[in-house]
Amino acid sequence: MFGKMSFVFSLVVSLCCLAVAHDVAHASEQEHNRCQREFGRFSDWSAPVSLGPSINTEFNEFHAAISADELSIFFATNRPGGLGGLDLWVAQRSNRRAAWRPAQNLGPTVNRIGNEAGIALSPDGHWLFFCSNGRGGFGGIRHFCLFPQGHQ
Repeated sequence: MFGKMSFVFSLVVSLCCLAVAHDVAHASEQEHNRCQREFGRFSDWSAPVSLGPSINTEFNEFHAAISADELSIFFATNRPGGLGGLDLWVAQRSNRRAAWRPAQNLGPTVNRIGNEAGIALSPDGHWLFFCSNGRGGFGGIRHFCLFPQGHQ
């Protein structure tokens, strides 16, 4: 069951993720107007499109981050096969038009008995940032990062 504590954790992680990944700040009216002059207004969005059954299940999936090449998508979920409440998973595909292959749990190096969520990727794709409350220490939710071996 996706309980009240998981919902609160999700909300806190979402806000932390926004602050960390996007350096949240309030833009002045002058900055806002400059951005509109340089980049134009946002266009209309398409209707939402499902990412398919590898990603969307009857369980909860959220906090997605896609790699720069759009071939890997990382997300948090409470689906079976996890190690804690919410775990980090990845689904991959062979090209941008292909369907996502079955998602894989990132395993015990990343996921613990608590909750992991709030994923953000660095622009070069060599760092994966996330939040967890399952790694001990004082307090509740903490930020962590991962990097492929050899990319420190």
